[in-house]
Amino acid sequence: MIPRLGWAPAAVLAVGAALATVGVKAQRALSLRVPLAQAVPKEINGLRSRDVTLSEAEARVAAVTSYLARNYESADSARTLAFSLYVGYYDEQTQGQTIHSPKNCLPGAGWEPLASSPETVMTPTGAVTVNRYLLQNGQ
Repeated sequence: MIPRLGWAPAAVLAVGAALATVGVKAQRALSLRVPLAQAVPKEINGLRSRDVTLSEAEARVAAVTSYLARNYESADSARTLAFSLYVGYYDEQTQGQTIHSPKNCLPGAGWEPLASSPETVMTPTGAVTVNRYLLQNGQ
């Protein structure tokens, strides 16, 4: 009777694993409700934006469903760059083709992380929490 009990933990583990995988559903694609260019304001605190296009190679490597890249500049004649914004959207992630965090890849490209925190941004439809990630490359 004791030798049979030796297999009990393995049997419980196998049954648990089988039940867990049976309950997993395939991921479904989730399309954007509004295009990113409409969802993100073109002007923020008096800074006007200029849309930037990724190169064909960059877009292929990122493999995003949709993206928005904008440079926000002062409205004066100097057009000083205040900040840039990149939003990459993936309507689904498949095994082996998942996105990666800028916290992992940007430091490897020479960017130094300065600060990271959740921030609340007011939008016409209310407050939205976003991840703020401040980086510096060189000076």
